[in-house]
Amino acid sequence: MADIWEERISPTSDALLVGEHEARYRFARRAIELADVWCDLGCGTGAGSVRALGDVLPADVVLVDADPEALRAVGQTFGDRQLDRREVDLTSPDDLEALAERLGRSGGAITLTCFEVIEHLTDFVPLIEWLTAMARSGASVVISVPNDVFTSVKNPFHLTMWGSSTVEELRGLLPADHVVATQVALAGSAVAPLSEAPCRVPISDAVELMGVPLQYLIAFGGHAADLEPSAVVMSADVVAQRVWERQREVDNQYYRWAATRVQELEAELAEVRTELGGR
Repeated sequence: MADIWEERISPTSDALLVGEHEARYRFARRAIELADVWCDLGCGTGAGSVRALGDVLPADVVLVDADPEALRAVGQTFGDRQLDRREVDLTSPDDLEALAERLGRSGGAITLTCFEVIEHLTDFVPLIEWLTAMARSGASVVISVPNDVFTSVKNPFHLTMWGSSTVEELRGLLPADHVVATQVALAGSAVAPLSEAPCRVPISDAVELMGVPLQYLIAFGGHAADLEPSAVVMSADVVAQRVWERQREVDNQYYRWAATRVQELEAELAEVRTELGGR
């Protein structure tokens, strides 16, 4: 089971976590397919994007990240494909201006994606202003922010907290014609003939989406109105998940006991210190 705070996924990460990333890129797939240049801000290792977009990528692909190791890894993920990989500080207006100049050299339609990035920035205002300006120039933009209320626990890697109210504040900074989508978790099972080889099975074409959003996705500019709902279904390692859940239960019980024991020991230590102080 993947660590709950795994912020940099890879192709070997938990399948359901990779699937969440893939679904976001599938939501933006139509805008990317129609673009002359696609730029992914905070590309990471490409574990989700390569699954969603491997057959529709435009000729010009620009992948951006602040981590040189991620940029090296994403090159391996996409194999032999020609990529323009760039280390960019998304809080720097100068870096963003240079990136806009690079994208403009394509001379065609631009699509920008920025998933699970904004919450990691010390100042996201320069990026939002830049994305809005790019959209006004004709670019298609798709971004996401997490629903931190979903976990009810502060993510130590998120510098800003997000929920329905903060998303509303963000929307006030965006073009009026933007569209909003939410990402929710799915659960299910499948039945197939016994076989050692992987088996493909049809999935129900109508799913009632309910539950607390995992992420909020917002699109504006260019082809924002053309984006369609997406869903990704992947096989889950249920055994590993249940082992992880049971181990977590045991750990929690131990930590609750330890916390109580610490209080008892602190009280005993205070008594000893009082006694020694009297002597």
